[in-house]
Amino acid sequence: MGAVRSKGISGGSDIDNAVLAATNFGGGSLAQKLEMSFKCENLINMDTFSKSDPFLVMYMQKGNSWVKLGQTEIIHDNLSPQWVTKIMAEFHFEQNDRYKVEVYDSDDDKSKNLQN
Repeated sequence: MGAVRSKGISGGSDIDNAVLAATNFGGGSLAQKLEMSFKCENLINMDTFSKSDPFLVMYMQKGNSWVKLGQTEIIHDNLSPQWVTKIMAEFHFEQNDRYKVEVYDSDDDKSKNLQN
């Protein structure tokens, strides 16, 4: 019965320290780092003689422009890819962050400018 004991909260300082640490982490606002993984199902086939070779690119809006946060590997001949590469993003509490995710076929002319 006496094996588990509670120390209790000492005047709120534990909570204050936790809030201070979270605030310092995000540069003055509450923030959390997120590690995201992605998969798609039943993509439209963009290739003629084989299946598409998809990869995913994630962006975050900064002002009026989109900043690339990361991209996945290319998965060849697959219309339902599940990527191994994870993309990191910082989520800010009580802010309206905007993110965009786009999927490309690696054979596309547009995708040539996106790859590493």
